Amino acid sequence: MRRFENYWAEEARWEEEQARRRSEKHRRTREERRARAREQMLTIIGVCLFLLVALLATTVYAESRYEEKTEIARSTDDGRLPGDDVPATERCYLTEDEVREDFENEKIESALVEMGYFRDDIPLDFETQACLRAACEESGVPFEMALAVIRKESTYQNIAGDGGDSIGYMQVQPKWHQERMRRLGVTDLTQPLANFRVGCDYLAELMDKYSWEEALTAYNSGKPGKSDYADTVLKYWRELR
Repeated sequence: MRRFENYWAEEARWEEEQARRRSEKHRRTREERRARAREQMLTIIGVCLFLLVALLATTVYAESRYEEKTEIARSTDDGRLPGDDVPATERCYLTEDEVREDFENEKIESALVEMGYFRDDIPLDFETQACLRAACEESGVPFEMALAVIRKESTYQNIAGDGGDSIGYMQVQPKWHQERMRRLGVTDLTQPLANFRVGCDYLAELMDKYSWEEALTAYNSGKPGKSDYADTVLKYWRELR
């Protein structure tokens, strides 16, 4: 006849096995997300290189045409060029290199928006979004999930909350994350990339242990479970997908 204590032991082993399986599942999911992120980054880099080559070829051709027209104008109009009669205060003082760089940046940014790497429907500039992308790729947290957390925590603002205890876009509280900050080499949580790295690293740790709903609740309150906070973040996440 089986002793009562054996049932407790078997139940404990069963729960431990289930926890191990959940952790393994979360780990595989995280690795798959990272693999997809790396593939996306390689695709984006390839497209950027293609655009840069195309823009370089266009620039070389445009420069040669500009030099031809300039030479013609100088030989036919006593060296005067279009715009010479415009008052100096109304002239554009951007150099050709500056104008070309602005044009190339616009083309690259437009291509990245079309590919979905940058989003133009959220109030974060592309440089800040690039920082968040880097933190998400490092941690394995989905980009849209991080955006949903940021929307809930700070409405996309780099601010201090809770009387100054919570800092930045992801409202990280330094007193609970000193070891994490040391491990990541972060000292200034007002710096966007640093804030994103700490916040996403913490979120990834919770998502490896719990379901998304429980992980989000723990991110907000320190304890896993169900909450209005998690419901709201998941709602934002679905809207962003």
